[in-house]
Amino acid sequence: MTSGEVGWSREFDDPIPLPNGRQLVTLKDTADYIMKLPKAEQDLEEWQTAIHCLLGAAEGRDFLMHARIGVTRPAPAEKRREKVTGDHMSDEEAEAIWETLKEIAGVVAQAQAFNRANNSILMEVVRDLAKTTPDPHRYISDMFERVSARADQGAIEKEAHQVTAEFRDAISRFFPTAGKNLKKTG
Repeated sequence: MTSGEVGWSREFDDPIPLPNGRQLVTLKDTADYIMKLPKAEQDLEEWQTAIHCLLGAAEGRDFLMHARIGVTRPAPAEKRREKVTGDHMSDEEAEAIWETLKEIAGVVAQAQAFNRANNSILMEVVRDLAKTTPDPHRYISDMFERVSARADQGAIEKEAHQVTAEFRDAISRFFPTAGKNLKKTG
C-alpha cells in the first residue's frame, strides 16, 4: 500500500523461510505454497486469514507486512519463537508473544473493515454532493485539490498526526474512484 504497488509479483522485505530450506519471496510464491497444502490444512482459520491478507496485499488494499504476518501465524510454536525473536525462548514466552500478535492482527483487521466502511460511506456522500452541482466532475476535481492542499500544509483538521505517504496515496486513489463511480451511476 505504501508504494502503490499491486499484484502477485510483490516481494516481501524479508523472504519467509520454509522448513525445507526454500524461501517464499513473492506473494505468488506464498499463494502457490498455500495451494499445495492439504485441503484440510488450507481450511484452517489461520490459513484462511493468511489467504485474506495475501489477497489484500496483492490488490493493494492491505500492507505486505500483514500478508507476511498472516502467513507466519500458522507455523508450529517452535518456528514462531525463532521468527519472532531470532533466538530461543520458553514456550510460555513464545505463546504470550504469539497471543499478543494474534490480538494485534484482530485489531488491525477490525480497523481495516472500519476504514473500508467509512470509505464506502464517504464515497456515497461525495458522489451525491457532486451530483447536485452543474459540473460534478469539476466538483470532485476541486475537492481533490482542496484536500491535497490541506495535506501539503501538515496536520489536518486540528489533529496532531503527520500527513503520511499512505494518506497521500489514499486520497490520490479516492477521488479518481469517485469520478469513475459518478460515471457509472450518473
